[in-house]
Amino acid sequence: MHLISLERSLWYLNIVAAAGLFLRLYAQRILTGYPFMSALLITVTVEQFVALAFIHNPRLYLLVYLLGQTVKLPLATFAVLEVCRRAVANRLLSYAFCLAIPVSLANLLLDAGVAANCDPILFEFLKVERTVNLILGLVISVVLFGFPMLARRNVVLWLGGFMVYSLSRWAGLLLTNLQPHNGRGWSVGMQIVSLACVAGWTILLNAAGEDEVGVLRAVE
Repeated sequence: MHLISLERSLWYLNIVAAAGLFLRLYAQRILTGYPFMSALLITVTVEQFVALAFIHNPRLYLLVYLLGQTVKLPLATFAVLEVCRRAVANRLLSYAFCLAIPVSLANLLLDAGVAANCDPILFEFLKVERTVNLILGLVISVVLFGFPMLARRNVVLWLGGFMVYSLSRWAGLLLTNLQPHNGRGWSVGMQIVSLACVAGWTILLNAAGEDEVGVLRAVE
């Protein structure tokens, strides 16, 4: 299949999967405990539908993308915080951010000398987007692997999925800047990872997981 057709198909599948995840979690009565997660899923689905409507108008599509991501990035941050607070104390979460933010800002040096290969505003915006993704990915990594912790199964699944998604998104956006000629391929890769995360959540998250406790690391 041609990369453009594959990318479009994966886009459709991601929209359907996000809507399906929302409906399943609503049916399982899980979303009431995760208001920011609920808002994020709704925003993702709506933004993707609106973006599809303007797919053939580059200027309007760019505007929809920028506005959508401007809303989604803070929501994703609050959603991750919402889940992390069910696993670790705020003090430990603050330590995780203190470790992650300097490292994430340093990632801007990786393509500091690269010329913009798209709209200059979009080019700079994608740098900000990938930095936020890296911060979230590193914070979750510290939470999952840095502290002895017992957590509900759903919390572990949420965090694991967000870690994979955030780090893959960071890597995909960075590679898009470094190797713009392979941009379509990197986009397909990010879409595949996104679909896998949403599908995994849809299959594995359930009401029982709000009570079952999983061990992330042996408590000493």
